[in-house]
Amino acid sequence: MGRVSELAAGTVAAGEEELAVTVRLDPRARRLILRLTPDGVRVTCPSRRHVKAALKLVEQRRDWIVRQRAARPEPVRLALGATLPVLGRPLLVVPSDRPRAAARIEGDRLVTGGEDAQSVARRIEALLRREALAACTVRTAALSARLGLLPCPVSIRQMRSRWGSCSAAPVGIRYDWRLIFAPVDVLDYVCAHEVAHRRHMDHSPAYWAQLGALMPGWKAPAAWLKQNGARLHAYGAG
Repeated sequence: MGRVSELAAGTVAAGEEELAVTVRLDPRARRLILRLTPDGVRVTCPSRRHVKAALKLVEQRRDWIVRQRAARPEPVRLALGATLPVLGRPLLVVPSDRPRAAARIEGDRLVTGGEDAQSVARRIEALLRREALAACTVRTAALSARLGLLPCPVSIRQMRSRWGSCSAAPVGIRYDWRLIFAPVDVLDYVCAHEVAHRRHMDHSPAYWAQLGALMPGWKAPAAWLKQNGARLHAYGAG
């Protein structure tokens, strides 16, 4: 079976916005699937033969795209006074008495320096990326050990359309840093989902059986992520 790939396919006008269009080529796709991404739209199709039809679908669904964009959650700024859910625990963002101090977690508070709103946001994001990397690294190593595999490199990114990605050569797993805002069982699910790919680089029945062995209750957090993913993308978007 061929590999999944993505193509940049220009933009589409949606109301007053120009949105980036990505065509995802997935040999497992049985139909055209149109979805919103944080900065545009993505349409999945089986092969390059379907790209023209995929772009036509984007044009036909322009009104739907506008409605869906309007219904997006409001951006959640990484700012003083905000309450941020970090690994399932609400943390109140408060100022440090040292303006140049890096952000840190103290009990139920996230304490940060910063001379202005942008520097505050940068400090908070840097801290939460480190927290996400630590949480994902520990989980990935533990799950890999259960499969009899050595730990693999783990990295944190800001992804456009996926929460995780596993590569075989070289071996490594990437996660979206905004998983730090998800419930802990959702983070556990994404880590299990990606580690299962270390055994099966597909979504075959054998893959799903492997995921079920790693996390028997994976369906509930997977459903939560599908329903609430846009809320996670809203963090830091303002």
